[in-house]
Amino acid sequence: MNFNNVKVPKVPDGGAASTLLKLGVIGGIGVYAAANSLYNVEGGHRAIVFNRIVGVKDKVYPEGTHLMIPWFERPVIYDVRARPHLVESTSGSRDLQMVKIGLRVLTRPVAGQLPTIYRALGENYNERVLPSIVHETLKAVVAQYNASQLITQREAVSREIRKILTERAANFNIALDDVSITSLTFGKEFTAAIEAKQVAAQEAERAKFIVEKAEQDKKSAIIRAEDSVFIIKDMKRWKQAIPYKSWLPLYTTTNPLTLNHTSTNGLVDYKKMLKGSKNMVSMVQENAIIVFARRGCCMSHVVKRLLLGLGVNPPIYEIDEEDEISVLQELEMIVNKVGGGNDNMRTVQLPGVFIGGKLFGGLDRLMAIFQENWCLY
Repeated sequence: MNFNNVKVPKVPDGGAASTLLKLGVIGGIGVYAAANSLYNVEGGHRAIVFNRIVGVKDKVYPEGTHLMIPWFERPVIYDVRARPHLVESTSGSRDLQMVKIGLRVLTRPVAGQLPTIYRALGENYNERVLPSIVHETLKAVVAQYNASQLITQREAVSREIRKILTERAANFNIALDDVSITSLTFGKEFTAAIEAKQVAAQEAERAKFIVEKAEQDKKSAIIRAEDSVFIIKDMKRWKQAIPYKSWLPLYTTTNPLTLNHTSTNGLVDYKKMLKGSKNMVSMVQENAIIVFARRGCCMSHVVKRLLLGLGVNPPIYEIDEEDEISVLQELEMIVNKVGGGNDNMRTVQLPGVFIGGKLFGGLDRLMAIFQENWCLY
């Protein structure tokens, strides 16, 4: 076989291969550097940088995109927004009652002290600091109050816990935005004692109500008894003024001009008389029972029916509207003169009933006697 005419391909020399390798390495390093030399800080976060040569840098980086040296530096990003933490602790009160208290703490790191926090506590600073200071503070504060005071003075307890916790957390560069008590749970014995106390208080209030009701019933009974006495006295006055059921009005014959007698339906005698104090006195004194009423007033008819039901038929003196004030003044002069003195001045209201020359009362008193359903004979 003849190999003289066979062509052998040219192989590049070693210098070109070395150049290509260098370019590939440099390109890879460039891509790695470009991909790892930038980092982003999201909203509500801050960053610090750890350098393999100098350690943690003191600069705090705000939100945005920042440069770093790949491999030599790495960012440590902190969430500086306030975050809630729920902590429960069982403590003894001043009166030796065991209290389980739940606390909600709103914390955030002090942004300017992030390098110090990282050096001293690391990234999980909350888990290292909060449980210890919260438990210690709760035990110290709860021990100053009785179990009942923890309920009634809850706001004061919360303020004191917040004050102490704020001071303690500030030593670790942690800010407290809010502290609130979420729950208070007492032992079974104390809960049973509170329920028994509430039941006793309710029983005491009930007993107090019963006593007050008894007092009111007693006063009502006294008032009813007094009313009964007054009604009995009124009945005696009725009987003294009305000797028998078919009583007829007594009229004056000595001065016929003072009385003008007319009869309506044979039931009630309506009378007119001349005005004047002497005439009014004669009317009141000379009639065993007499009624004064406004002319045309419906209440005069009610009085008429009541008196007829009681077996009497007295005259009714109707007063015109223009004469009402003067007649009432004259009647009040008669009543207060008969009553003796000005210490107990009595007023006359229409319709008014006079018995035996004295004011008996009005429609209300007449109704009270009528409702007692007593008999005059």
